[in-house]
Amino acid sequence: MSGKLVCLALALAFAAQSWGADVKAPRIAYVDTETALNNSKEYKDCSLALLNTQDEKEEELRKMTSEIDSLGDELNALSPAKRQEKEAIYQAKIAQANRFAEDTDKELRDQRSLDLNRIANKLKKIIEEIGSEGKYTLVIDLKAIVYLDRSEMKDLTDDVVIRLNEAYAKEKERLNKTPTRVK
Repeated sequence: MSGKLVCLALALAFAAQSWGADVKAPRIAYVDTETALNNSKEYKDCSLALLNTQDEKEEELRKMTSEIDSLGDELNALSPAKRQEKEAIYQAKIAQANRFAEDTDKELRDQRSLDLNRIANKLKKIIEEIGSEGKYTLVIDLKAIVYLDRSEMKDLTDDVVIRLNEAYAKEKERLNKTPTRVK
């Protein structure tokens, strides 16, 4: 939510309060979504899985590079006539390693984006549920605000993290009970 939209919503909520004594004071809360995301077990698991995949891919690339280096050393020892024949193989392996590095980078970025979008959707849903259950007029993201007097507001971040982690634990448990052929 943009800062202007939040300010407008706050102004309208406070204006409504001042127009009539019957109007209930708005209930406003905030969530530090970055903290909630970083404390999410699912986010930590996804990040660890990506790091493991990255390590595996880097090891593959190191092997390819080592093979290219060995082939380069062989080329240097060959006569010019025999060298031309292996030069094409050498260049093809370099191109293959470059493609592998580019594909790996794209694969990791795409997977990270998918993971973040999936978790962000869950985060949004949980914030909406907690906001509705708590009858909050407005729940804002703490990162979108330049200044905020938190003394009159409820911080829902811990509640969101707890629910997010509970939902993830249930999802993992359900997936672990699912036969492999169905996954």
